[in-house]
Amino acid sequence: MNRKITFLLSLLLLGCYLPSFGQAPITGTTTLCVTTTTALSDADPGGTWTSASTSVATVDLNTGVVYGTGSASPGGTSVITYSSGAGTVTTTVTVSPAPGPISGATSVCAGANITLSDPSPGGSWSSSSTLTTVTPGPGAGGGVVTGVAAGTSTILYTTNCGVVAYVVTVKATTTAILGPTTVCQGLSI
Repeated sequence: MNRKITFLLSLLLLGCYLPSFGQAPITGTTTLCVTTTTALSDADPGGTWTSASTSVATVDLNTGVVYGTGSASPGGTSVITYSSGAGTVTTTVTVSPAPGPISGATSVCAGANITLSDPSPGGSWSSSSTLTTVTPGPGAGGGVVTGVAAGTSTILYTTNCGVVAYVVTVKATTTAILGPTTVCQGLSI
């Protein structure tokens, strides 16, 4: 057997520490929401953590816990660096904002459409009732609401970072009055 292999096996069997052959990669979830945390780790002990963009994410110097800062609107990315005696490695974290307030008209006639929007892209639209339907609309956070029947409906916009609600009133459509346009005094139509 090769002497190097015998030596390394002897060290392993004796429980001796073997130096790493390069820096271990950073592990952990690299996506989070504004004002939430995620824990990153590295197999090489004793290192320190830094964030390249603290307006997007901060990281605890010793623990690797990343916090999505509130100033990261509309979110973004930051390079997180871990440095230890074995070297330096990086990973990129993505911070997503919570959905913002929905904007648009607050009423629609049955059979008509209105367009709503939310500043947070990538969400999905839904309706709390059968009085309205919602389909994806223009832009990254747009939704088209169609009035189906008269009443009040709550429209929901959901992202991986939360849900916002918006109340829409559906008005009944009026029908035109048909018939003669003039009537003589004393007569009825």
